[in-house]
Amino acid sequence: MPAMVAAGEVFGGRFHLDALLSDGIESSVWASTTSTGTRVALKIFELPEPRGSAGAAAATAALVAAYKRAARVRHPAFVTVEEAGQTDEGVFFIATELLDGLTLRAVLDRQGALPVPWALAITSQLLEALTVAHAQGLVHGNVKPTSVILTAPPGTDSAVRILNLGLSRPISVET
Repeated sequence: MPAMVAAGEVFGGRFHLDALLSDGIESSVWASTTSTGTRVALKIFELPEPRGSAGAAAATAALVAAYKRAARVRHPAFVTVEEAGQTDEGVFFIATELLDGLTLRAVLDRQGALPVPWALAITSQLLEALTVAHAQGLVHGNVKPTSVILTAPPGTDSAVRILNLGLSRPISVET
């Protein structure tokens, strides 16, 4: 688990870690409560370079730049970034709104292939949001069923929410 932390601890002096939501090679995501009582999803990164090294500084600068680019994109499908930063110990984190819903992966695992009208509704919402990001010069680059949250059951007026726009990259045109 990145950045050795545990439920019940306070991270960065202001985020109470309530429950682990996901754990990966380079980051973990926690349901957290800020010192002001706001509920957030807190993504804690473990950079591949040792903390304090030139490589870690470059990686942190790249993450900060990516999240600043992502914060400029305004569309209801993209998760709102509340804060991004680094602790005094050099651990990079990002706090976003905490969503209530299921990943598209979880929905597919539970019921298999979606009925065509549901799949079309989800795809339409995804394409609309990605078109807005592209118009602002960003490519998400990692849209997958685990980065798409459905805030209501498919077939209802489910709102599609997209995670990890901060991992996007600028569109570059090769000439």
